[in-house]
Amino acid sequence: MKKILLAVLLLLTICQSSQAQVIRFIDNTFVTLGGGVNWYGNDYGSVFNKMTQPDQLGAPSFDVAFGKWIFNPVALRVSFSGFRATNVYPIPQPSGTKSATGIPGLGDSTATASTLFLAPHVDLIWDVMTSIKGLKPRNFNIYPFIGFGMVYRLPNPYVHRDTDFTALAGVDVEWAFAPNTMPGWKLFAQGKVFLFSSGFDYNTSTSSLFDLQAGLKYDINPMPYRHRVSGESRLPGDDWYIGFGAGLNFAQTHAFSGFETNLQPIGDIFLGKYFTTLLSARLQANFGMCAINENTNFTYYNLHGDILFDVMNIKFAVRNRPFSVLPYLGAGVINRTDTPKLQVSADLGAFLRIYLNKHSDLYFDVRYAMAHSRFIRDFEGVGQRAFSFGIPSISFGYIRNLGTANCR
Repeated sequence: MKKILLAVLLLLTICQSSQAQVIRFIDNTFVTLGGGVNWYGNDYGSVFNKMTQPDQLGAPSFDVAFGKWIFNPVALRVSFSGFRATNVYPIPQPSGTKSATGIPGLGDSTATASTLFLAPHVDLIWDVMTSIKGLKPRNFNIYPFIGFGMVYRLPNPYVHRDTDFTALAGVDVEWAFAPNTMPGWKLFAQGKVFLFSSGFDYNTSTSSLFDLQAGLKYDINPMPYRHRVSGESRLPGDDWYIGFGAGLNFAQTHAFSGFETNLQPIGDIFLGKYFTTLLSARLQANFGMCAINENTNFTYYNLHGDILFDVMNIKFAVRNRPFSVLPYLGAGVINRTDTPKLQVSADLGAFLRIYLNKHSDLYFDVRYAMAHSRFIRDFEGVGQRAFSFGIPSISFGYIRNLGTANCR
């Protein structure tokens, strides 16, 4: 009997030690290396036209990345992309001349040149097959992703270097030599689209780049394959919410503007959904005003998608508390209504939800939106030397919850 008890105790100890594995930073990480071809669309031709014209062959591109699955089914990836693109540039003319595009010092004659672009960016990846079919070993996976970063254009004989923000979206299709729960090599194909702001690379409108790549991925110790979360949205109609509100923004556009001048109204409207108890996505539109000085202001709109993290659900599994705090990151576009200045934008902030009942909430949203300073450079003495332009804001409003709340 004593031997049986010792054997049972030993078995329980082994089982407990196997369940209490220490998760290291390197666990659930991966590296990728890929190369391919890109097509660059600008004022002189769209991406589609360049892909269908026999003489417009794509230019080479490469990508190297490091990522980590932070919880099921979401990963973060830091990527460094490089691509050589062919563009048509206006040839510089004597000072005082103006081309048909209205850019001073640039004539109507053009030249074709190849330019190297470098783009570091951070991507948020969604394991769509695990979300639909559950966490199972499989050799084939599909990973849609969105990202935000910087793009740096090296100079060529016709243009100087330039830097801007960029937003991107794409999808990874992956085939593994071993199931995805095992370490090892995998093959992947990736398609993604970069969006660049108006004014970048002498384009009068926004430009884009389509990149198609293939490469290798190595999963480093995918332990019982990513962390589970306490709850997931069960049905397509569950865990949705809509909201609207208003507040104030403070855009420091001029060094001599007073506090009262820069304080201007802003409005919010948004649609969102909880995918897990930790993760929510939101599509939001902001409409506001910015003051340049006491006599000059302009209105703008900012369309962006955000990823929100319900950090209180990490520790507190019970969701009957009176409020939640959700820090978030997002990217989108911002434009003015007086003079089109469409720019890629980034935003970060904190979203405070105050629960009223199962159908209604109140919210406070503290946000910082950022775009390239080209957004305001046409005003004399504003943004000439700064790289970015920021709009901090705070708003208050109402949320209506739709469907069954599994994750809220």
